[in-house]
Amino acid sequence: MKKLLYLILLLTTLAKSQETYFATIGFDPKLAIKGAYKNDATPVVDIYFNVGTKLSNNIEVAIGAEYAKLKPHYFATTYYINYVLTSYHKNWSLSFGPELHLISRGRFLNQQKINPKLSPGANLTIGYSPFTKFEIRLKGSLVNRLDLKAMYGSSKLKENIGIEIRYQIER
Repeated sequence: MKKLLYLILLLTTLAKSQETYFATIGFDPKLAIKGAYKNDATPVVDIYFNVGTKLSNNIEVAIGAEYAKLKPHYFATTYYINYVLTSYHKNWSLSFGPELHLISRGRFLNQQKINPKLSPGANLTIGYSPFTKFEIRLKGSLVNRLDLKAMYGSSKLKENIGIEIRYQIER
């Protein structure tokens, strides 16, 4: 836990000296349409929010939160650092990098509680900027879900798809 606090402190310190900030909101369309479980196709709300900064033209760091109305409820804090490639037209971008999820299950409504698990992952995002400050993004990530190991006895490499809207501010 101390290492996590040091990481947050480092990201905060780096963010104060930067010129570009962003906020992203997104959702998982697969869960919204097909649900989360093989035997239950009930749509599930899964939304997330990230804030971050660009350390240079090609490096960005962010911290975020995700909530999904699963059984038991899912809450994750996410940290990531990405390398960003921008096309020569400046409208398209491709970013990729590692991410770390602190996943907590069942902390709401007196459900079965699972201790928070630190789960590593990686992401790949394609973005299109129709306007200067806005970007529409498609994000794919692959996460080693250690919370599933605590719940069901085996961890699982899970893929996630997200549709995002990002707003960017430059100082």
